Amino acid sequence: MPPAAPLTARELILGLDFGTSYSSAGVLLDGKVDLVRDDGETATPSVVHMPPRRGEPVIGTKAVARLASDPGTTVTSIKRLLGRSFEDPVVRRTQQWAAYKLKRSPQGRVLVELGGADYACEQIAGWIMARLRTLAETRFGARIQRAVVATPVAASGDYVTALKTAARLAGLDIIQTIPEPIAAALAVGMHIEPAERRLVVCDFGGGTFDVTLMAQDALSFRPLAIDGDEFLGGDDFDEVLAAAIGGVIYQKASYDINRDVVRAQQLRHRCESVKRLLSTRNEAPLLMRDAYLASGRSCDLNSVVERSWIEPRWEPLVDRAVQVTQRLLDRGGCTAEQITHVVLVGGGTLMPLVRRRIAEMFPAAQQVTGDYAQVAIAAGAVLQTAAHLATTAQVPRLAEGA
Repeated sequence: MPPAAPLTARELILGLDFGTSYSSAGVLLDGKVDLVRDDGETATPSVVHMPPRRGEPVIGTKAVARLASDPGTTVTSIKRLLGRSFEDPVVRRTQQWAAYKLKRSPQGRVLVELGGADYACEQIAGWIMARLRTLAETRFGARIQRAVVATPVAASGDYVTALKTAARLAGLDIIQTIPEPIAAALAVGMHIEPAERRLVVCDFGGGTFDVTLMAQDALSFRPLAIDGDEFLGGDDFDEVLAAAIGGVIYQKASYDINRDVVRAQQLRHRCESVKRLLSTRNEAPLLMRDAYLASGRSCDLNSVVERSWIEPRWEPLVDRAVQVTQRLLDRGGCTAEQITHVVLVGGGTLMPLVRRRIAEMFPAAQQVTGDYAQVAIAAGAVLQTAAHLATTAQVPRLAEGA
């Protein structure tokens, strides 16, 4: 898309959601949220590939293409490691599945080894943010130096410090952080009219499931309780589908696809596309060339995945999300009947199975979602930039204290 006309007459502030699997950003133009595009998509994969000769890092969709061929030099889920010590259990668990190597820095933090060189997590996160800033400057024709960034409601001080360091490396000054559930509430318009509500915000992203109990008092939002699962997200649904397809292949050809790192990664990547299609269709094609070997001969995978076939295999993952949500209510001293609205954001909430289970859990609550669940957090961060712009008459009113 060609860049817009220069907008030097007005100040632009970037609203940014730095996500585990995908990141998004945008600006407020004439009172409307305008998100940047990366290869036509409003969400950029939070993936970084470092070329063998240590050239410029490859970021986003092009980096995803290198996951299969160069998994050891392609980093995913860097958000999980940001601000953590090397001894953190999350770091240890990440190392169990990550193809790239993690090391301990002299300060006890996490370093990522890529192509024989060590990189701080802040550097890698900074590359992703810089990509979003560059895309925004190209799209809107203006230099952007300030940002409002969404953060997990339970983000530690170390995480926020690391996030701000990453932003500085990307040429951005974070002028405000906004809790992700409040950004979600803004994105779906809960702030437009004053009201007394009890909200549950379900954020089902690619790598994590976060759920927040909030009170809305007029235009003010207050978190009452938080919970979540740091290893439950859309990626897990992809893994389950890939394992199920792998089982079919093994029954047919006695071939274990997991023994081939490249083929296994390619299958998981295709399973993500199938999962997305199954959010709106009852069945979806799954095609993969040279997927497996049968009697020494390379065979293609050409099948159709039915939603009714995979949903029972996804049920245990949704059960975990329901258990986390019930635990949240218990912590907040609240019953499901007291919840007036359930705000659904994150790509995982587009799955019919997830929506059905939420409806069963909160039969009296209204399910609320925006136009684009996957980028709702970024849209909320963009709306919050209005608090820092000189001309605020064109923008919606925002939550006090957000």
